[in-house]
Amino acid sequence: AFGGSSLLLGAADQRLRAQLGYVSSPTELLPGDVSLGAQSALGGRLSYEVLFTERFGLEMGLATSQHDYVLMIVNGVPRTSDFRMTPLTLAGNFHFGDTERVDPFFGAGLSYVTIGDFSARGNSVATPVDAELTWTAQFGMDIALRGNWGLGLSISYLNFRADAGAGELGVETLSIFAGVVWSRK
Repeated sequence: AFGGSSLLLGAADQRLRAQLGYVSSPTELLPGDVSLGAQSALGGRLSYEVLFTERFGLEMGLATSQHDYVLMIVNGVPRTSDFRMTPLTLAGNFHFGDTERVDPFFGAGLSYVTIGDFSARGNSVATPVDAELTWTAQFGMDIALRGNWGLGLSISYLNFRADAGAGELGVETLSIFAGVVWSRK
């Protein structure tokens, strides 16, 4: 009666995670005579996972973080601005816990990462950044609390290079998130 959605609703276990956390500073943002020091930032993450077996699940997640940066130009005049990084991730997770209360997992998958254009404050010229498809790795743990609710912890890693204006943008981040998990068994 519900078509394709009945497959998801009939799955053994489903989890919805809403988390806040820390996203490390993207490093090595511009090469050559211009250096960019991005600050670490708070971020948010929302993900949905369907477990097809007791051990294997497929997770789709969306995270976002807003980073301030200081752009140091050749003459040493600092300029500040910010940019938003948003990875959309599809990952396969392997759950290896043996208790119903604590469920650790690790996973790997693909992320489609967009980074907003950035420009120094007071400068109308923006540097466009191409979106990139890259790999991601993650480790997480869901801890059952009461009823369908629990605590979710996760650590994820991203590493990629993207075209940014006339240069290349190298980004490497480690994200640590914690929040609530709603589970349906």
